[in-house]
Amino acid sequence: MVVGRWSLAGAQSKVALFRFPDGSWGVPRDSTPTTHILKPAVAALPDHDVNEYVSMAAARMLGLDVADHELLRTARGTRVFVTRRFDRVERDGVWHRLHQEDFCQAMSVDPSRKYQDQGGPSVRQIARVVAENISDHHTRSATQRALFDALEFTVACQNADAHAKNYSLTLNGSDVRLAPLYDLGSHSPYPTRGGAPLRSAMSIGDEYALDSIGEPQFRDAARSFAIPADEAVDRYRRIVGGVAEAFEAAAAQVDEPFAATLSESVAANASRRGWS
Repeated sequence: MVVGRWSLAGAQSKVALFRFPDGSWGVPRDSTPTTHILKPAVAALPDHDVNEYVSMAAARMLGLDVADHELLRTARGTRVFVTRRFDRVERDGVWHRLHQEDFCQAMSVDPSRKYQDQGGPSVRQIARVVAENISDHHTRSATQRALFDALEFTVACQNADAHAKNYSLTLNGSDVRLAPLYDLGSHSPYPTRGGAPLRSAMSIGDEYALDSIGEPQFRDAARSFAIPADEAVDRYRRIVGGVAEAFEAAAAQVDEPFAATLSESVAANASRRGWS
């Protein structure tokens, strides 16, 4: 197993349910689609539900578009991380499915090869899909920058699992755009086996080691997204420079000890990298 990869088959249990207006849950028995995905806390991934909530909240504070999310407890006291499905839309009280494809699906890549070093999509290939499939200039430019910022956040919070299936496009007729981000998390608070370095799921500027990805690599990646070098540096510095504060504020929303542990580990990494 490569250090930092927690989304292997079976690693996380999840269930899709319909949420009624009063907040109760149900399983659709007709054509009504599910509206939310629930991930209960599991022993194999201690506190990962808190990790995902805080990481998503921190990303939103930094201006990234993320799926709506919350952290709940069941009647039995089990913590559950909940996300609202971005591929669902309500019109006049009726829920409809919105077509979406992650980048493995968009490129006809088998999901078992979602990691680049296993034959999966690269940053350059994902950027090419965006450039070739989004015709509207404004939407294409916004999508390129949103993906670029998402990659910066991946490095800033030490997310070693941001593979091609964790980025998606929504398709509504001819309208193609980046879906809100989901499945975010940080490996920063977890020890690695034998001190092995954390590796990015996709190389950035031909570099995989998260600790070695910095401004030069993002300057290189910016070319794939048609982003001017000066703008790319500004975007990079804003994300890495604000990540510690964002995680601190996000952790303050959660009354769980691990939230502070996560925030402190991200801040320590930011300090070590010279970002704050």
